[in-house]
Amino acid sequence: MNRILPKTLFGRMVLIMVLGLIIAQVLTTVIFYQERATFGSRTAANHFGLRMAETSRIFDRLPVDQRAGIAEEISTPEFAVSISGAALGDVVSSNEEHAEIIARGLRRHLGETRPIRVAVADQADGEFFQNDGKTILVQVGLRDGAWVTFKSSIGEPPGMLTSPRFLISMSIRLMTVIVLSLLAVRLLTKPLQTLAIAAEALGKDIHRPPLKETGPLEVQRAAHAFNTMQKRLVDFIQERTRILAAVSHDLKTPITRLRLRTEMLEDPKARAKFTNDLEEMEAMVSATLDFTRGLDRKEPLRDVDVMALLESLQADAEEVGHALTIVGKTERLAKADPQSLKRCLMNLLDNAWKYGGQVRVVVDDADGRLRIAVRDDGPGIPESEMEKVFEPFYRIEASRNRATGGTGLGLSIARNCARASGGELTLRNLPEGGLEAALLLPP
Repeated sequence: MNRILPKTLFGRMVLIMVLGLIIAQVLTTVIFYQERATFGSRTAANHFGLRMAETSRIFDRLPVDQRAGIAEEISTPEFAVSISGAALGDVVSSNEEHAEIIARGLRRHLGETRPIRVAVADQADGEFFQNDGKTILVQVGLRDGAWVTFKSSIGEPPGMLTSPRFLISMSIRLMTVIVLSLLAVRLLTKPLQTLAIAAEALGKDIHRPPLKETGPLEVQRAAHAFNTMQKRLVDFIQERTRILAAVSHDLKTPITRLRLRTEMLEDPKARAKFTNDLEEMEAMVSATLDFTRGLDRKEPLRDVDVMALLESLQADAEEVGHALTIVGKTERLAKADPQSLKRCLMNLLDNAWKYGGQVRVVVDDADGRLRIAVRDDGPGIPESEMEKVFEPFYRIEASRNRATGGTGLGLSIARNCARASGGELTLRNLPEGGLEAALLLPP
């Protein structure tokens, strides 16, 4: 069932409303046309009955020698009148309902004692006219024993489902139903779509503008609840950032004092161990400060020459003995936060050099979005760990060795920096081996 229905709520509501209203419109229209056709046939039968009764009264008052001439004068191709001395042969009615309607009308106007013979056939044959529709043969006995015979036909209306008038009317109704359904469903689903877009944008930018609290009462309440949630998240992150920044900053002072005291140790081995521990602690404090600053950093985006930035990073790498190859190029500028973009790329390159010897950067903007991929030839990352490595202080390296496992903040900071520039950072293992960290920037 879900495979048949549209995937979106808008599509499903439109499908249900349009199908339901179309079925209702078609059924009611068919019933209406059938009732109108039946009513029209009965009205025509009553009309013919009244006309025949009036004509019979006139013949009752006319002299016998004048009746034939008058009958010929008033006859038309649609309504033939003739006078005979005796009744015609038996006629068979194939439509008893219409025959009964005409007979009742004649008796009401001429009386119950007047001899009357009525036949209504759906197809004309014998003495009946060769016309489409219903053919009527009525014989009324006059007071002197003569019989007046009426022959007429009630044409069938054109086919209901194929008549131009019906098709035009149904088309107008269906178009009206579809347009109104689209408008109604759009009004109902637009607030949900707006809320979904806002929720997705909130994951990239916690400081995005709040939703407008307008529209129906339910929409206003939903927008107000969303804005309240966003404000609470911002307050929570800012409070956590202030606490982490304060703790990290305060730790620098005792670390500096311990470093000075370490230099006073006479044992070289003990001094080296203390120095390594203090360097590890200082690196963790610095990384924590960078991470907390990145959470609260919100700088305006500017045009950045990506190729110039990559070439400067390549030159810096060569100065410290790291090999970096750049593949591809782009001529356009990227909208980004320059400091965040540079920090993101530096962290990705540091990780690549740490776990893989050969590092290359692949630049591609063929699909409309600028893609900067940092690739190495290291061991890669297990698929189950792909998202976990972006969590703060998470390290796959279990040894807790700073030289191999790091502080666990590098990729977290890189993703925060990427999102600060409106982009996204993803990881994947390369088929030929190694890891690719792809930075996608908006056009």
